[in-house]
Amino acid sequence: MTISLFKPSRGSGLIAAPLNVSYSPVADTEIPVQNILASIEYQPAAPAAAGQEQIDVALPCLSAVPYRETWSSPEVVTAGSEGMISYRQSSRVIFGVVKVRESEFASLQDCTHRVYTEILQFLTRKDYPSLLRVWNYFSDINADSDGVERYKLFCVGRHQAVSVIPDFERYLPAASAIGTGTQEFFLVYFVAARSPGVQIENPRQISAFHYPDQYGPKSPSFTRAMLKNWEQVSQLYISGTASIVGHQTLHRDKVRLQLDETVANLQSLIGHVRAVHQCGIERLDQVSALKVYIRHPEHYALIQDRLEEVTAEKVPVLYLQGDICRQDLLLEIEGLVNFRR
Repeated sequence: MTISLFKPSRGSGLIAAPLNVSYSPVADTEIPVQNILASIEYQPAAPAAAGQEQIDVALPCLSAVPYRETWSSPEVVTAGSEGMISYRQSSRVIFGVVKVRESEFASLQDCTHRVYTEILQFLTRKDYPSLLRVWNYFSDINADSDGVERYKLFCVGRHQAVSVIPDFERYLPAASAIGTGTQEFFLVYFVAARSPGVQIENPRQISAFHYPDQYGPKSPSFTRAMLKNWEQVSQLYISGTASIVGHQTLHRDKVRLQLDETVANLQSLIGHVRAVHQCGIERLDQVSALKVYIRHPEHYALIQDRLEEVTAEKVPVLYLQGDICRQDLLLEIEGLVNFRR
């Protein structure tokens, strides 16, 4: 069976916003370089186009054809670097990336703390102080280091960096943290703006930053989604979402049930935005883009078939193989929603 990654969307996200995302075969990207905020490649990665830097993420793309994820701006962007951060910016948003060798730091906790401290200081200097969305990728996310799971060490390091901000929980961004196949690099990339978005929590879940102690010395420092209102459009950045209700994983070892629970969480989230903020969408087939991380590649076909049912094949979806932050989770889904104000 041939499994196609990209289904053209009928009005699912082509709204002029300060930034937008698209998934396309690497040979078909037509966005002018001067409008690209970030070009993200997954394994197998293709060479960057002339004059263009790219972010290489060590996660296999599960489609037969390699796809590129492109974040773009309607404005011409400028590029630069400061310290460990490379960035591209428009007048309203900045897209930054940090890629460091974990071996250059004393521990994953130290590496995370240093990287996040650098990011926060950089954003203050550049006058884009409001983090909207962060992606974190590092190896062996579920492995132990001196008796502590590496994801928990990552959470401690991140917490150490962000907790210096007064009342920091009010400013936590949407985020994902995924385990990669490389043991070399710690990769973070992020989107920030000049003014803050609105934190969104899910009625079906306890806020991640209030998880009980069983999930680690420090709770994960992110919000379930971030709603950003621009001049004419709004965007909802949805964090990595999985089969968690309250704070507990449901349906261990049952991929179809985990997928259905994840879909229920996504539907709950967008319903909450619509009810509380009087904006947004009603159904998952109106989402602008989804990215799915799958622990075991043999689950790919089942997950894709089910998501095509849920979205009526209207939504661009990128499927990647990666490890999820909890060992008992088989998949995680994140997304972006564009809608007119």
